Amino acid sequence: MYHRAWLGDRWSPIWDNIGGDFRSSPVVTSWASDRLDVFALGNDYALWHRAWLGSTWSDWKSLGGIFESEPFAILSDFNRIEVLAIGTDDHLWHNSLIALTWGDWDKLGGSFNSAPVAVSMSAKVLDVFGLGLDDAMHHHTWSGDTWAETSSWDQLGGVFATHL
Repeated sequence: MYHRAWLGDRWSPIWDNIGGDFRSSPVVTSWASDRLDVFALGNDYALWHRAWLGSTWSDWKSLGGIFESEPFAILSDFNRIEVLAIGTDDHLWHNSLIALTWGDWDKLGGSFNSAPVAVSMSAKVLDVFGLGLDDAMHHHTWSGDTWAETSSWDQLGGVFATHL
């Protein structure tokens, strides 16, 4: 993976090799000034994370799991990042970075054939969307402390053709 920075009035002169060996495009989010959190699916099918800490990069860290979709990352509150990906079991999986500490992977169920997307319209609320194996759009909500039951995915209908 390579990185190039905007310096306020111009781009840095060179692309920096920040390492890694990946099978997906990277996704990036930020929860603080001078902080970038980068995620990508490794060739080992695990999710990998690296952070820009203002003047240096952290080391790459495996967050584990066995995934087939590229990840999706979103800030849901100050010091809190939500990461989602589809596992090789076609289920949606979730993990959170809260105040610099990673949690365990949560299996959110469903059966999907597309990478997830999410939106956070207020602190600690997350609406997640993905295309099910039935090619319809499905929806799930996290409302601050817990996820709705894994069997409570809303089927929103439609027929879509995007697949992993």
